Amino acid sequence: GCAALAECARRLDLSATNLSGQVLTRLGKYPLESLELFSNPSLGPSVSTWCSELKAGEWTALEYLDLSGCSLGDDGFRQLCERLLGCPDLLPALNCLALGGNGVADSDGCAALVERLGAARGGLRVVWQDA
Repeated sequence: GCAALAECARRLDLSATNLSGQVLTRLGKYPLESLELFSNPSLGPSVSTWCSELKAGEWTALEYLDLSGCSLGDDGFRQLCERLLGCPDLLPALNCLALGGNGVADSDGCAALVERLGAARGGLRVVWQDA
């Protein structure tokens, strides 16, 4: 299903499809430029698993990733941001990361993490605060 679509697409919208983290890790080998995963709350509880399985050399063309409304919470938000901060070869083309609607506290610590991530990634735009 998802992999077959990814083979023939550059942009993939899998929003609100009850996607699991297992499917997410399988999509990394395809040349996607945009991946919308908005409102897939099962990704939040499994963030530590799928985030640790992201590999350098995969997702090399991905410029836009939307994980809004995926129930990441504070811990998942930090895990993902810190992983991207610590692994500059991971998602190297990423220029926009949407993380709003994940129940992340609007704190100085989160703001500082986002600022460091953006600076380390050459101006990566991270949208995380709920409007």
